[in-house]
Amino acid sequence: MLEVPNVPKEPLTISIIGAGQRGNNYAQYSELFPEWLKVVAVAENHPDKRNAFAKKYNIPNENVFNDWSDMAKRPRLSNAVAICTPDKLHMEPSVAFANSKYNILLEKPMAVTVEDCYKIVEAIKQNEVIFAVGHVLRYTSHMNVVMQVINSKALGDIINIQHLEPIGHWHFAHSYVRGNWSQEASSTFSLMAKSCHDLDLIVYMMGSNCKKISSFGTLSHFRKDKKPVEAGIATNCLNCNYEPSCPYSAKKIYIEPFLKDGIKSWPNSVVQPVGHIDYHLWYEGGTEM
Repeated sequence: MLEVPNVPKEPLTISIIGAGQRGNNYAQYSELFPEWLKVVAVAENHPDKRNAFAKKYNIPNENVFNDWSDMAKRPRLSNAVAICTPDKLHMEPSVAFANSKYNILLEKPMAVTVEDCYKIVEAIKQNEVIFAVGHVLRYTSHMNVVMQVINSKALGDIINIQHLEPIGHWHFAHSYVRGNWSQEASSTFSLMAKSCHDLDLIVYMMGSNCKKISSFGTLSHFRKDKKPVEAGIATNCLNCNYEPSCPYSAKKIYIEPFLKDGIKSWPNSVVQPVGHIDYHLWYEGGTEM
């Protein structure tokens, strides 16, 4: 296990590139452990997200940017930068901030092409900065226990690993059917977008690099020809006759948890990250989702 270092005299500073769900998650560390981390800058092209983030972390106006490239042109603002842009937009900011001598935390996946990965690695090596990809499951308490058992050899050598990612039907529908990763052309395939966590854990548990990988699958369920007959001509959950019976109902996933339990966190925070929602109007079918 890693030794915990001494608390620094001054907190490390970090700039956040992309104030979405993941950017906010990483920034939250500064709230939990202010003696360790301070958020000093943000780049985000969505004005509501950008303004809300800047206000929350009391970031001065001169350190609030619409475009990360404007931040990269400035003298270095922080010890490190967390790059939380969409998957296909990882390479360019990584190279730019490495060239500006920032230490980098890059959200997974590292990139969606091998070529982009090589470009990032080359920039990191040339500038001799600290670099990490956000494969955060390595650092969970349960993985610490798993690795202790593996390293102890109490169960012998690893011969085979059968690993399941319990993503859940509603989570898959939220992120990979309705959400930001619904189209491979604008993001990447689901094995890369989601299960790169699992591939990383397999490599971690094996303690060696992968020599060969194969992948197979097909789009068999979320297709127009699989639409329930009862749904008729409905184009959303609010005017769909099949909705009460549907496990993927947006009412069940987003609206009812808010109305019944006041849940505003993920996934609702992704659907409507800032501002107020008239959930009662939605629930009554007055507005399309």
